[in-house]
This record gives sequence, structure tokens and C-alpha cells, in this order.
Amino acid sequence: MVVNAYVLTFAGFLLLGGRACDFFGRRKVYITGIILFTLASIGAGIAQTGTQMITIRAIQGIGGAILSPPRSPSSSRLSRTRLPKAIGAWSAVAGRAAPSVVSWAES
Repeated sequence: MVVNAYVLTFAGFLLLGGRACDFFGRRKVYITGIILFTLASIGAGIAQTGTQMITIRAIQGIGGAILSPPRSPSSSRLSRTRLPKAIGAWSAVAGRAAPSVVSWAES
């Protein structure tokens, strides 16, 4: 349940984060996402019940979703020659991290 709370809110609010970048600017959205994610992380550290933890992880998912679009290389102002390299590097890191996290979570 705890992981589902994060994943579902992250996926649900990811497009909202991208749209917020269009309206408010990438920097403001990034800072907001960092603050929300950090506060939720602190809250997760002091949560005392399962319900509190699930709720806080959902809030953390929203913060992560808001944080993700502004840091994406496709939303940056890179030149035509640097953008493919940046997307490749970002994808490689994300692709390498996913199997590690899944294998760690299964053990």
C-alpha cells in the first residue's frame, strides 16, 4: 500500500507538473517540488501509523511528480547537438536504476 500510494500519485500528477511548468516556469515548479518532497520525506520519518505513512507517501508522490518535468532534459534549453546526448544520459541512468530498485525491493 505504501509503494502504491507513491506510484499512483506520481503517475497521476506527472502531467500536472509539466503543465505547471508552462504556466509558472520551470524554476518555480522545481523549487516547489523540492520543498514538497522534502517536507513529505521528513513527515515519513516521523509517521507513527500505517495510515500516516500511506498519506505522506502519497504527498511525496505529488512532490516527485511536480519535481520531475522541470528536471527532464527534454524541457531544458539545450542546443540541438547536446539535447540527444542529455536525453540518452538521463534515460540510461533511469533505466539502470529501475532494475536495481526492483531487485532490492523483491529481496
